[in-house]
Amino acid sequence: MTKFEMFDKCTTEPEADNGFTTIRCKLGFWNVRSINANMARFEAIGKFDEHLKQGKYANFLAK
Repeated sequence: MTKFEMFDKCTTEPEADNGFTTIRCKLGFWNVRSINANMARFEAIGKFDEHLKQGKYANFLAK
């Protein structure tokens, strides 16, 4: 599984709300809210990568 496939498995679809886009971790570790979908995805990948390196997704991804 690629890093982007893992990201998609562990995050919600982008949600638009009042001109902002939000992406959330399905496990509740973090969420990002940004002015557009591209920026939200960029920020979310950074947060996801930090937590992935810490091993926080190991059990979830093993399923």
